[in-house]
Amino acid sequence: MNKQQKTFLGIWFVMFALYIVVALALKGRWLGLFESTDLTVTFALGATALVVLLVCDMLALGRTGEKGLFLGMPLLVYSYGFTTAVAGMALRFISLPHVPLWAVVISYCTMMAGGIAASVGAHASASYIDETDTELAEATQAMRALIARASTLEAQTGKGPARKSVHAVAEAIRFSDPVSSAATAGMEANVQQGFERFRQAVLDGADSQVLDEAAAELLALIAERNELCRLSK
Repeated sequence: MNKQQKTFLGIWFVMFALYIVVALALKGRWLGLFESTDLTVTFALGATALVVLLVCDMLALGRTGEKGLFLGMPLLVYSYGFTTAVAGMALRFISLPHVPLWAVVISYCTMMAGGIAASVGAHASASYIDETDTELAEATQAMRALIARASTLEAQTGKGPARKSVHAVAEAIRFSDPVSSAATAGMEANVQQGFERFRQAVLDGADSQVLDEAAAELLALIAERNELCRLSK
């Protein structure tokens, strides 16, 4: 149970207890409330509506996960609003026993439908964002790995003669479009191969001409990939 669920559950219990006490105490009825079938049904429907909202909101709040701040807070506002409205409506119906039972049932169903819709909407939003995040993580995995390798190579080079070429390559990779796609798969394989040739030349201590040629070839491949990314969007 996450923090938002605990918060909502605690507040819900307080509101539910107040609902029961106030409903029983209205106009001094107390247990006399149950002498009228309509009042008994109204009271029971109010309690049922509150429980239904509790279950739906607890499930939705549990589903928000790491997106709790983004999705959980709006849902908490809706939850408190619907719960308060249902409790207030139920108490109003109990204080006005002449309200037709069919109107009471329709009102409860409408409020529960609104609360359930908010919960389902939050659940669907969390699912969509989770799927989008997963897809984005997979799409950027190749470039993140290449950025890590370039950063490592730059750290290994230090202030050596290859520093300028390595820095230029590392910067080009860092500022490249991080999202891969089926359209860029072939070009990214060429970039990976070009980076490996450049990396090996740096580690082998190749002369400046060889390094410049390897760096120029790699930078051209990176630029071509970035253009392909731009055109494929």
